[in-house]
Amino acid sequence: RTPTSDDIVALNRAAIISFLTQMYHYIQYNSKIVLQAAKKMQQLNRPEYKQIVAGLEERISLITASEREAEEEAPHYKWVLEGLEKAFGLSVDEIKKTQPSPHVIKYGRILTEAANSDNPLSYLGGAYMLNKWTADRGVDSVTSCCGNLIKYSGIPQIIAALKVYLEHAVLDLQHYRRMRELIANGVPLKYGDHEAIVKVGKEMAYQIYLGKEK
Repeated sequence: RTPTSDDIVALNRAAIISFLTQMYHYIQYNSKIVLQAAKKMQQLNRPEYKQIVAGLEERISLITASEREAEEEAPHYKWVLEGLEKAFGLSVDEIKKTQPSPHVIKYGRILTEAANSDNPLSYLGGAYMLNKWTADRGVDSVTSCCGNLIKYSGIPQIIAALKVYLEHAVLDLQHYRRMRELIANGVPLKYGDHEAIVKVGKEMAYQIYLGKEK
């Protein structure tokens, strides 16, 4: 039969719920990964990780910068839960019972292994790549995409669900600029961290976006 407008709304609803649910699982990984990197830097006890990084807005070390990043990222999952509840009436328990997709699991595995390695800053390779993707697209592009969904999806409360995506896009731009400064001015050269950052970034690109092993 020919799909009706109700069918299209149902498809839109399912797709947006799936997207935001996976965003929830992705955010759950982030603060844990960055905090693990900070702990690993403490354990390695390299003086360069404790020195003040030139070029950052605050005079802080790599360890402190990572701890601040983890603290900032930690509550973002609540935005997703709030959006899904307001837009679709989903409870926190319903969302928490969902499973992360294979791509999200792979993302978490790659960056967790990086944060636990002898080059804990290598997690920046994956994080930088994801934030650069948002920066390259630009907030205007994300805003336009969300505007079309609000206009054509047929879901009355969709703006509540998309609010978290818009807010996260703005934060991604801030994170991208901060990471660029961190990699350029703060990452020590003597331990192979730069090479490890590039390697993890490539691994993310191949395995998650291209679906290939590198």
